[in-house]
Amino acid sequence: MGDAKRLVKSVEAVMKIFHADLQTACEGVGSSVEEYTKAASLLKK
Repeated sequence: MGDAKRLVKSVEAVMKIFHADLQTACEGVGSSVEEYTKAASLLKK
């Protein structure tokens, strides 16, 4: 759960600070949109 939370927070921070879209933010943190979506889904449970 810690890794999922860290991934979601990192992607969201990149989107906010750099005004990036989801795809670009995910690439910037070395992830994919699919990984982000899975992590965000885990956190909602």
